[in-house]
Amino acid sequence: YGVFSEEMVEKLEIVQLPWSINAFSDGVSEFIFSDTDFIENSKDYIAKEREYLLRELRKIEELTVFDTVVNYVLIKLNGFTDQEIFEKMASKGILVRRCSNYLGLDDSFIRVAIKSRPDNEKLIAAFKESFSEM
Repeated sequence: YGVFSEEMVEKLEIVQLPWSINAFSDGVSEFIFSDTDFIENSKDYIAKEREYLLRELRKIEELTVFDTVVNYVLIKLNGFTDQEIFEKMASKGILVRRCSNYLGLDDSFIRVAIKSRPDNEKLIAAFKESFSEM
């Protein structure tokens, strides 16, 4: 979701991904955004999981984990490339976002989403297992 000037919208449309919000998503978003309890509960949950995930990922020496206030975490890989860890994590059923195409980042950066506690635990375990195998 974003709010932009008309000029910025025109610029974004040039590079927009080929999919956009469908009618179902549009209708659901109206319902969800009107439910302030849902929004507050989601914010609280994400904040709690963010704290947990940052703390646990920082215990893994092959990772440099950056502070965040959003629902994903930027990570610098120490001694590994995004391709190496992408393939290793994918083999465990986990997809990480490679960030080498981000301005100012190289192939040692990835990002991961903050999810549910069981999913976050699975991510942490997969990182540990991957690095021990590499």
